Amino acid sequence: MRKKVQRNEKFYDYWRGLSRKDKARIAKLCGTTIPYLQQFATGYAVLSADMAGRLEHATHTLRIGQPRFLREAFTVFKRGELCETCAGCEYYQNNIY
Repeated sequence: MRKKVQRNEKFYDYWRGLSRKDKARIAKLCGTTIPYLQQFATGYAVLSADMAGRLEHATHTLRIGQPRFLREAFTVFKRGELCETCAGCEYYQNNIY
């Protein structure tokens, strides 16, 4: 059995609220699978800095693709919210990335 880590509550709530179609779209944009993102959402996987960047881009892309009146309902994550390595990076902290 895999060891559980601290899950990201904000991403967990976001992931639970997505439709299967939106989950598939995010996974495709990230170049990964729905089960991998599900493992991250539930605290059984940790994202790499690269995957956190791809997930940041995917959530932004998904939000932009929505009709204007729905955009506010779609959260955009920053890589530092998803990955401890990114959160500690001086480029992220100084908004240089």
